[in-house]
Amino acid sequence: MSINIDKEDMRKALGFDLFNRSLPLMGLLGGSSTLTYDGEWLSLNNAVGEFSAIGTGYGSPAYQATRDIYSLLVAARLICVSSDNNVYIFFLEPRKANYDNFQGFRHDGVNHCFEFRKAGAEEQDNIADQDWTSEHEFKIKHQKSGNLCQGYIDGALKAESTDNTKISDQPFCIYACEPNGVSRTCKLKFPDGIYFWAG
Repeated sequence: MSINIDKEDMRKALGFDLFNRSLPLMGLLGGSSTLTYDGEWLSLNNAVGEFSAIGTGYGSPAYQATRDIYSLLVAARLICVSSDNNVYIFFLEPRKANYDNFQGFRHDGVNHCFEFRKAGAEEQDNIADQDWTSEHEFKIKHQKSGNLCQGYIDGALKAESTDNTKISDQPFCIYACEPNGVSRTCKLKFPDGIYFWAG
């Protein structure tokens, strides 16, 4: 007796198509912070005074693009446990802790927002009616020319800058789940992890 298995259906059932678009990840843990995995979520448990994160740890692929209109398009499904206050939920930086050149989603202690920063010059777009203690898909589109950066939540455009004095240059590393020195648990769905967004 033979069994006919559709290879494409099998790849989808096993989640291989999700892993194919995922970027390699590393945990950047400080102090007694921990990173655990329950089969669905990578959970970063940050200790007080630390700035732990999950990240790609290498330069963005769009940096090598031959045309300035090409964009880096990345996304992640994320959730904050119990509180989304004081967290950098999903963002780009040339390297960890280069906040002067930050592009991304955060809660600044008062507002949910998207910040665009270049050499310390900043534009902040506040985002109303947010609750990041439930699962959302965060997306960032960054044009190589530095003339456009956009932030999306669940497919809806929430922030945009066209001011190249506020949009820092590629290459970027891509980070998620960084509490701002507070005891906080944030989760990254894996798969997909941090992944390329086609669209």
